[in-house]
Amino acid sequence: MLDEPSEFGDTEPVPEIGDSARFVRGFGVVEFIAAGRTCDVQVAVLGDGRNAAVAIAALVRERL
Repeated sequence: MLDEPSEFGDTEPVPEIGDSARFVRGFGVVEFIAAGRTCDVQVAVLGDGRNAAVAIAALVRERL
């Protein structure tokens, strides 16, 4: 389970990656659990980076 609250601030759930996965709007960060480890992925793009960050986090989670 991810620590509460997120060190990045306010988050929103990302159910497509896992129960405790969350996205930090404004930072482009997805926090999630993979292979028993707490992980985070940050994507820097112009505009809302949620889709890109979630896609990369899903790939990382699958491969760990």
